[in-house]
Amino acid sequence: MATTSGSDGRLAFIIVVAYAFAYALAALFIQRRFLSRRPPKLAGLLAVLLPAGWALAPSIFLFFANRLSWRSVDGLQLGNIFNVMGSHGDQDLIYHLYFACGWVLVVLVLNAKWFGQQLRNFVPPPNPAPPPAPTALPPVITQ
Repeated sequence: MATTSGSDGRLAFIIVVAYAFAYALAALFIQRRFLSRRPPKLAGLLAVLLPAGWALAPSIFLFFANRLSWRSVDGLQLGNIFNVMGSHGDQDLIYHLYFACGWVLVVLVLNAKWFGQQLRNFVPPPNPAPPPAPTALPPVITQ
């Protein structure tokens, strides 16, 4: 970042957390929607692969379009969690914040039906049995 003030660091942290939440919810949606026959742990793998893909895809596209340059790589890439720490100025961070919050809202809406089903199917654990009543100990005989 261009400045090292504490407020920029807190803002960058909030953006990174929002992006991580959005990646996780997007991975959950992709796993449930398109890969439902696969094990659910695949969503965790997707949550790790999505940021990498999102970071590499623009560079690959720009390479094949013969537009790849340091300026394009260093520029603003919304949705790229790795680009947050390299942002130059507060305006880039604000754009990232708006994009991350918007993305979180979109994936929350996409997952809303599933969240509702999970709430309806929730069964709280049964109350544990009360502990047995203490019994009287026999008197200790000393000689």
